[in-house]
Amino acid sequence: MKQKLIKWHLNWKNLIDLIIKDEANCHSISSTPALNSSHCDLGSWLIYSANNHEEQSGSLDKLKECHENFHQLLESIIDDCQNSQYDQVKMKFPEFEKLSRELVELIEKLDI
Repeated sequence: MKQKLIKWHLNWKNLIDLIIKDEANCHSISSTPALNSSHCDLGSWLIYSANNHEEQSGSLDKLKECHENFHQLLESIIDDCQNSQYDQVKMKFPEFEKLSRELVELIEKLDI
């Protein structure tokens, strides 16, 4: 299951990467339900797991917090894209990458 969760996250993140890194199309990205932390595949799984893996509540809480931070930063990046503030996007991208790596590390630590 861990590999599936990581794949969900990385596939989604890679799609966002392509859009954000393309200044010509960056402004066209908009907030969609999939950008909401509870509507992406990982977010949906986290909601389900909160009710079914109570023994891992501490690990899941850390993962949920990191996941929420990731999506909040993404919202900020999208706002910058829509406002053609590409310098801001570039400044925020290292943190976006860092949070993505942290998500993968937290998923790998789960006992599922």
